[in-house]
This record gives sequence, C-alpha cells and structure tokens, in this order.
Amino acid sequence: MKASLGLTLARVVLFGGTALAGSYLYTQKPVTSTTEKTVKEKPAHSPAKAKEEEEEPVKRPSTPHGTLREAIALLLKKEQGTLFPKGTRVLGVNLKEGLATLDFSEEFKQIETLGESTESEAQKALIGALVRFPVKTARVVVEGKPYTSAAVDWSEPFGVQ
Repeated sequence: MKASLGLTLARVVLFGGTALAGSYLYTQKPVTSTTEKTVKEKPAHSPAKAKEEEEEPVKRPSTPHGTLREAIALLLKKEQGTLFPKGTRVLGVNLKEGLATLDFSEEFKQIETLGESTESEAQKALIGALVRFPVKTARVVVEGKPYTSAAVDWSEPFGVQ
C-alpha cells in the first residue's frame, strides 16, 4: 500500500512539474538571433528519405527489456564470479518454437566448482531472465556441445514458464 502511494505521489510530482514547465515555455517569447542562418530542411517524405528507410536492416524482435541475448549477457555480467564462473560469455542464443538454446563459452564448465546449490541458483537466474520472452523451455550448451555436470543436466531442456 505504501509503495503504491509513493508511486502515485511521484507521478503527480513528475507530471505536474512537466505541465508547469510546458506552460512556462509557451508563455515565453521566442528569442531570435541576428547571427542565425536559415537552413532549408528536406521534406519528411522525400524520395531520398524513403530509399534510406527501405535499406535499413530488419531488426530482431525484442521486448522493452532488449533482446534475449542482451538479457542473458547482462545476467552473466551481473553475476560473474557468484552464480556464473568468471569469464563466461554468451556465444549464441537460438530461439525456435519456444525452446531457447543458450551457447556459453568454455568457462561455463567451471560452474561445477561453485557447488550444487550455486548451479541450481544459476539455473533459476537464467529462468528469471528468460521468462520475459516467449520461451517455454531452455537448454545450455558449451561451445555448441551439450553440457552436463554432476549436479545439473544442463543439456536437457528445463521449463521456463
């Protein structure tokens, strides 16, 4: 209850301040300079502009939180040395029909040395990062090859949702 009240108060202050600032700007007279040069702008829908837009590469779908690969890379960076071995990198991420295959660098294999509970927590952290995407199951490979440790079989798909 207190959190929602604080959030509501913050919104009122933010939007109220924005409204006041906007009305202040509209009441001010524009300042012109004698040294300003007039620059002719291209129309928004010029043929050159349309051609540029057509040539842009198609971007992969993402959520407001970024791409799936970015989410995993951010998690690794945040948890380096605690849940994931130092130096672990994301080599690739493949999402097909709800199955995410996460390909990690060779350093990932050192996760065995961090203990069973850490491996379990690392898997939970991965699930937490994957749940924001259309992923139903996930599996981990190391340099393209299935990885299995003594505690967790990472090569078999594990549930995400």
